[in-house]
Amino acid sequence: MSELGPETIRHALSLARDNGFGKVKIKVGAHRFSASLGPDADISPANNLTTAVVEVSGSDPGLGYVLSPAVGYVRLKDVGAKVGDTIEAGEVIGEVAALGLSNDIQSTVSGQVIEVMVEDGDQVEYGQEILKVALS
Repeated sequence: MSELGPETIRHALSLARDNGFGKVKIKVGAHRFSASLGPDADISPANNLTTAVVEVSGSDPGLGYVLSPAVGYVRLKDVGAKVGDTIEAGEVIGEVAALGLSNDIQSTVSGQVIEVMVEDGDQVEYGQEILKVALS
């Protein structure tokens, strides 16, 4: 998956639909793709995260990243946020909090965590890499 092909896009759209996301953004190297799933997308009001953001490393197609859904301060949960842990797409691994509101950090990839790129309490930007994952 060293380039952004139709198979990658189909997979990301399928994951987004299955998890109730309204938008998808994909970045593979210098290539980018974004889509809105439309007004009939099944978006739960309880789900604060409405955009699935997926980044796949262009230099190593076996790597993916869990990205920050918002600007704020990251709070990592104990489960699924440590090096060596296995996470599944859709699993909540922490939250980003700002101004009393929190947004779940929901994994958009499945695999083994190989690097935690922020520390609990760090300030993060939208789209900032939180976890590096060896895709399964």
